[in-house]
Amino acid sequence: MTATASPVAATQECQTAAAHPRTEAAESWPTVFVVDDDECLRSLVGDWVDDAGFRAVRLDGGEACLALLALERPVAVILDLHMSGLSGVETLDFIRIVDLDVPVIAMTGECDPAIALDMVDRGADEFLIKPVSRTRLVRSLLANVVPGRLPSRVPEPA
Repeated sequence: MTATASPVAATQECQTAAAHPRTEAAESWPTVFVVDDDECLRSLVGDWVDDAGFRAVRLDGGEACLALLALERPVAVILDLHMSGLSGVETLDFIRIVDLDVPVIAMTGECDPAIALDMVDRGADEFLIKPVSRTRLVRSLLANVVPGRLPSRVPEPA
């Protein structure tokens, strides 16, 4: 997808990503949780994360994210704000309450500066507005991950 992503291009890329699931095992790569209740976007963003040299764990909501955080520490969490069940805002609050210093990249389709400021005040490390390009997302991820936890094979963003 280009740096200026359009909803049509994002939908087409989502359909392509869903039709060609990743089969390569990457158990030893640094883990990133991709939390979004939209299956298509979760799959697409997860593929971008995988392609950047991480192991994306795709989770369909805040409850699943918090349950897995009790067992595994990712190098970052990419978190949609508006989800059914536990919202991204509530999920971020819980992550910070238990004092996890995992970088959280919050994403939403709403272009509202008040929401961005609120998320940063709550502890989000970065705030991205959908649709987001692959390049922007990967750069954000690489900028927020602790340098010692970066994957050993980081390809240049497309």
